Amino acid sequence: MFAKALRAATVVLFLALLTGCAERIVLHPMMPDDMLEVPMGTKILDQTTIKHGWFFSDDYIKEVMEARVQKTK
Repeated sequence: MFAKALRAATVVLFLALLTGCAERIVLHPMMPDDMLEVPMGTKILDQTTIKHGWFFSDDYIKEVMEARVQKTK
């Protein structure tokens, strides 16, 4: 029983050390103005929305589609 606990603790410690040495990835969070609330019945161009909802701005969609993951050391 003690051997299993010691083995488990060793694995957890090894994984913690391994993960701590891994490269970090920088995430770029969404800004508050990247989401738009559109109430039901709002006219957009030649269409009227039939449901109330939240939508992403075109700029945010473009940013996500062109995103590159930046790694830091």
